[in-house]
Amino acid sequence: MSEGGATIGIDLGGTRMRVGRRDGRGGLIAERALSPAGAEEGVAQLVALARRIAPEGVARVGVSAAGPLDFATGVIVPLNMPGWHHYPLVAELSRQLDAAVVMDNDANVAALGEWREGAGRGTRTMVYYTVSTGVGSGVILEGRIHHGAHDTEGGHQVVWPNGPVCGCGNRGCLEAVVSGTGIRNRTGKRGEEIDDPAFWDEIAFYLAVGVANTANLLCPEAIILGGGITARGDQLFVPLREKAAGMIRILPVPRIEPSGLGQDSGLVGALVLAETSAEC
Repeated sequence: MSEGGATIGIDLGGTRMRVGRRDGRGGLIAERALSPAGAEEGVAQLVALARRIAPEGVARVGVSAAGPLDFATGVIVPLNMPGWHHYPLVAELSRQLDAAVVMDNDANVAALGEWREGAGRGTRTMVYYTVSTGVGSGVILEGRIHHGAHDTEGGHQVVWPNGPVCGCGNRGCLEAVVSGTGIRNRTGKRGEEIDDPAFWDEIAFYLAVGVANTANLLCPEAIILGGGITARGDQLFVPLREKAAGMIRILPVPRIEPSGLGQDSGLVGALVLAETSAEC
């Protein structure tokens, strides 16, 4: 391992992948590329990008990857990337970069980034939801990612019993109702093509159900929303906060905020993961 090498973060998505490091002032230096269909080609590109931004060598790597993941073996089985199924990503990156590598799922890593440097900064307990093609969740308890026995899946809590069929096979999951895929399946349109205030009021209601469930179960100080849905701004967040407050009666209502890091939450989280992990 390159003891004096750089710490880098990798944000691996179904469409794009980014590799980044911090500059001398704490800002980001990042390179990006389209995610290849095959894992071997993809890792070759990731290694090339890492060497480009860290010519002195790489010591530690944090990876944000779409799940499911096998945390014990470092193998990925991303649902929307079939050419990467059962690929030993951690072992290959470690071998090719001669570096210590730690990995977690994309929602958990984005949550870590938001907690440390984004909209959740200063909290001890925070929950992050990414609402885009699907809905992912990341839970930070007392400053650490909470996996439970396996991992958290807040996007698959039921908010509409007997509602639309979800990709997981259940009905009425949060993901089936408010995600980009769910909206398209229900309306035949992409979310950005819909301006009807009544529709977004409905989306805010179902998100509020999920937020209230989360608040009553975990009592976080903040619930942060990332992903494309945050582009609706006040059209979404004003009714969401109002409806959630009406459903949370016993406990304090947490702050409900959009992501503070935007598209950088995963990359920043990957860096934080590498910087704070005992495995690195």
